[in-house]
Amino acid sequence: MTGPGSKKVTLSISLNWLWLIFLLVVALIALYLFGTPAWRPGLVFSAAVLAAGSALANAANALDARSSAGQQAKVTAAMTFIHAWTSPLFFHLKKNGREVMKQFKLLSHTADKVKYVDATPELLANLTDLLNLMESLALAVLNDIADDATAKRYFRGIVVNYWHTVEGYIKARRAEQTNARLFCEFEALYLRWKD
Repeated sequence: MTGPGSKKVTLSISLNWLWLIFLLVVALIALYLFGTPAWRPGLVFSAAVLAAGSALANAANALDARSSAGQQAKVTAAMTFIHAWTSPLFFHLKKNGREVMKQFKLLSHTADKVKYVDATPELLANLTDLLNLMESLALAVLNDIADDATAKRYFRGIVVNYWHTVEGYIKARRAEQTNARLFCEFEALYLRWKD
C-alpha cells in the first residue's frame, strides 16, 4: 500500500538476455552432442519451443514498439493542429473569426449571416479558412491520424462553440451549393465531442 509516509520498495535485477540465450544454446548443443541419444528428441523439441518463444517475444516487442511510435505520431499530429491554432501567423484570421462569430450570435436569421459574410470578402475568406481548419482537424481525428484525446482536450470547446454558431450558415451554404458534404467532417466531429 502506498500513501503518505509509506515507502515503495522495488527489486530490480539486471540481466543480459543475450548472454542468457547464448548460454542456453551452448547448453542445449552440449547436451545434444555429449548426452545420451535418447535425450536428442527431447532436446530438439526444447530447442524448437525456445526458438518459437523467442520469435514470439521478439514479434510482441516489435508490435509494442510500433504501437508506441504510432501513438506518438498521433499525439504529434494533434499537437501540430494546436500549434497552428496558437501560431501568431493565425492571429489575424482568428481575430476576424471572432468578429464573425460575435455578429452571427447577434443576427437571428441565417440569410442575414450569409449577407454579412458575403459583404466583406476578407471575412468570408477568414471564415472559410477557419472552417477548413476545423474540417482538417476533424478528418485527422476521425481517421485516427491525430490523437482524439489530445485534440479533444484542446479543441472540444472551440469545436462545439463554432459549430453552434455556424451550423445554420453551413447548412445554408450546403443548400446554396447543393453540396451536402460541405464541412460534414466538422459536423461529425462536433457530434462526437458534444457530450
